[in-house]
Amino acid sequence: MKKAFTHIILVLTLAVLAAGCTRRQLETRPDDGILIINLQWGGISGRPAGTQYTLYNTTTGETLRRQGDANGYVGHVPAGIYEIIAINTGLNNIILSDGTGYLSDNVTADQDILWAPAGYIKSISNAFSSSIANVEVSKTHIPTVVGMPMHNLTRKLSVTVETNGYPNIDNLYVSVDGIVTGRDLHDRSLHNDMAQVTSEVVKHPILPDRYEGSISFFGVKPGGTNLIDATLVYNGVSETSDQIDITTDLADPNDTDVTISITLTFTTVTIDVTVTVHGWDESGTGSGDVG
Repeated sequence: MKKAFTHIILVLTLAVLAAGCTRRQLETRPDDGILIINLQWGGISGRPAGTQYTLYNTTTGETLRRQGDANGYVGHVPAGIYEIIAINTGLNNIILSDGTGYLSDNVTADQDILWAPAGYIKSISNAFSSSIANVEVSKTHIPTVVGMPMHNLTRKLSVTVETNGYPNIDNLYVSVDGIVTGRDLHDRSLHNDMAQVTSEVVKHPILPDRYEGSISFFGVKPGGTNLIDATLVYNGVSETSDQIDITTDLADPNDTDVTISITLTFTTVTIDVTVTVHGWDESGTGSGDVG
């Protein structure tokens, strides 16, 4: 009995020692510093729950990935000078390319193979990011604290279609051409590649002649051409309208909504379309890096 009791004491003593060693490893790490990232959302509502960070240590060349929440990140990282990309999790129809370098990390819209093998991208949403460079993390117990303002990467078109009593509509789709396919994350600049986005508009639950929907995208390229049309499916027959140029209305992203009223002509009917272009939500104020 005494021997067994001695074994129990020995096991407990070893466990306490191991826990103490583990704790010291987590807390004292001589080559690490403490990094605190505070995300600043400004007036952005509906913020995602999770955020991921790519940290480029320009001193050592090491690339780190960390996970955080909507408030930010707190953790130990190797000392050095950092370039940091922050982007939310749960991106919708968006492909994230990260870990390739601070200046080359980007997001692109997923291809929409239901409409065509190439040249069509899906409507996207739920994309917010921020970036900061020259963040110095030192080998001290004093944390480096940075504030990163989060920016909305997408722009939204709300589409309202009045069918003027046209019967037997099975489906109704609206397409916009000349849409940018991606954005860089360090400065949120738009890519040069362009494609077309198509989205279905659905029948209003109360108003019989009204169909509503939306298209969300990264942006439009200055100097490009943006055309809108609609595809009407009725009695099993598909027909696409003429195209209307809305380049001027989409040319300059701004913080106010722009309303476009147009009429699309089919062979057998004309329909009225109202498009509301929602301005960029770029609210949020940031603070610089702290060494």
